[in-house]
Amino acid sequence: MQQVKNFSRRSFLLAMIIVAGLFAFGGGTIQASNLKPYEYTFIKDETTIQTFNGVNGIKKLNVTFDQPIPVTVVPLSDVSVVASTEKRGEAPVANIIDIVDRIEISGKTLSIHFKNLDYIDYTDTSKSYKLIIKSGAGLYLGQSGDLEFPFAVYDLLPGFETVFLAQGAEGTGQINRIFEENAPRDIFVHIPKYYLNKIETIHRYKGVVSEKEASTLTNIDVLTDNAVSRLKVGLNNNLIRDLEPHPSVKGFTLGYANDQALEVDDLEEFSLKAYDVYGRILDSTTFKINYIDEAYLDNTRIKVSNYITKKASDFGKTYTLYDLMSKPKIFENILTGLSVEDLNKLGVTYANQFSTVQVNDLAQLEMALANAKIKTINLTSNIPLSRQLLIDRDVTINGTSNAQIAGDIRLGDGSKNLNIKLNNIGITGTLTVDAGSGNVILENVTANVLDVISGGVNSIHLINFTATNGIVFNNIAPVRLVLTNSNKQNVTLASDKEVILEGAYGTIASTNQDAKLTVKYNVSIDSWSIGAGMKLTVTHPESVTLPAYTGAGVLEKINTGETGPGEENNLGTVLGEIALDYNWDDSELGKEIEFDQLNTESKTIAENVQDWKIDDTNLEASIRNNRILVINNLSEEYVGKTLKVTLKGTYEEKQYSIIMNVTIN
Repeated sequence: MQQVKNFSRRSFLLAMIIVAGLFAFGGGTIQASNLKPYEYTFIKDETTIQTFNGVNGIKKLNVTFDQPIPVTVVPLSDVSVVASTEKRGEAPVANIIDIVDRIEISGKTLSIHFKNLDYIDYTDTSKSYKLIIKSGAGLYLGQSGDLEFPFAVYDLLPGFETVFLAQGAEGTGQINRIFEENAPRDIFVHIPKYYLNKIETIHRYKGVVSEKEASTLTNIDVLTDNAVSRLKVGLNNNLIRDLEPHPSVKGFTLGYANDQALEVDDLEEFSLKAYDVYGRILDSTTFKINYIDEAYLDNTRIKVSNYITKKASDFGKTYTLYDLMSKPKIFENILTGLSVEDLNKLGVTYANQFSTVQVNDLAQLEMALANAKIKTINLTSNIPLSRQLLIDRDVTINGTSNAQIAGDIRLGDGSKNLNIKLNNIGITGTLTVDAGSGNVILENVTANVLDVISGGVNSIHLINFTATNGIVFNNIAPVRLVLTNSNKQNVTLASDKEVILEGAYGTIASTNQDAKLTVKYNVSIDSWSIGAGMKLTVTHPESVTLPAYTGAGVLEKINTGETGPGEENNLGTVLGEIALDYNWDDSELGKEIEFDQLNTESKTIAENVQDWKIDDTNLEASIRNNRILVINNLSEEYVGKTLKVTLKGTYEEKQYSIIMNVTIN
């Protein structure tokens, strides 16, 4: 059919309505009220050297202002990122996270680059994030308040195209790294919404000027998602309308204002760009006005609404990678609805955090400590502290042979029972232990002072440890400390609560009027230092010889009469567990098990294999008995703290878990 295109007089297309409306309002761009003088979006950062778990392609925040930015520098101190968590019935918890790397300004555009994304809890998509720029930054004339830019965690992480479609060895390496910790069911793909749902135009054939023979456009409605609070309309890349939602439609409307017109042809293009209340670009599209077929020429008014084809219903949802792999139709619908350049708008998050991270500065260390899903932290460089560093969760921190933390460290605040291990770290400050009734292991660690506040009766183990200026006990409850493979340490007892010691010590000093010390069979002490008016009561077995004391203070010794390394018949049944993972090939394999309480004089000891399993499957009794050849050190000989279990088998590679009862008779 022939289309009506009377170019001798030019069609009264949308431009007639829009521009006529501009003239009716004085010729300027119609502005919505209370609008942001900028827009923002997240795009792949092509210039950064920062990665996410070794994967390239993290994103940056681009903020484009209406006018050139009047300043050349924005200090990092003027920019912060806040992570917020809200739980039903609880007050919101907000924390500032140090993830801004650098800030660049070019013309109208402010670019913010990010770092340290490995250390945030990227598995928790319920957290909300917000970047804040202080009011004093002066990014536009009249800026009077802070600028806020909300986002989701996956807005910063490498997008779908980067993670899964990158070509070559680099792309393969990135995928392999992702799958180290996450199966396809643990990888989530976040599909963005379509915010521009429908464009509808109304045409009147005769137009508002009767002698015109071409159809004219008298109205346009743009139906949108409720999140859209602003719509910019452009013609040939020039902004011509800036609108707020109209109360009569689920979106925005442009209508005829008078009969002034702009001559346009069918090659000219209109654009729509949708924003949320914060100025974020939500969606955009371009279109050209559809001409009216001559079959409709007798109609007074024609409605056209085929500008946006029906979109896949799969948008605005989150799928696992497994879902997309197992249901290719869903994935096909999504890919069909997106251009190639938009594939990175598909956010990618993960169920499992990498449990081990490398850190090389204080910001990374503090972020890693704030994320309980990180279990092991490896220091790669020296870290200076500007204030005391609090470690208040279960974690292992490993240094290198020369790793130093310059400052004071506190392990816990006494409010919970913690299990903390520090290994290969030099601390040029005071190390405070306040782990409740938890366990602290310090191996190959040095500190200026070790200050013990709490730790429980089986808790603090020092292996190859040195406190240059000694160990001080300010404990608020009984506490035990075991010193092994270490130089003799000096100890000060400043509390009246019991201290239990094992190992070799130099001088034991008391600065309390009623200090209490219990020593075990393996303790050696060089000397005492007890101030005037101070008292120290020492409880010890017969087998331990204590040094003599002459001084102004009081030393009271209580001999328990014990001659062996432990108390008579005080252990009962001790339960231990061992897990082995080997290729079983008829070779004898040994694994040590530590029984913390098994520390007794020579006795008759009987062992009983209560149960053992391959994976989660109980073995037949006959198989179970054939697997265990010898349990060493279970005899009438002297027994220390560790037992060695030797096993032999030809079973296929599995995880073996053996639970033993060791009975002291």
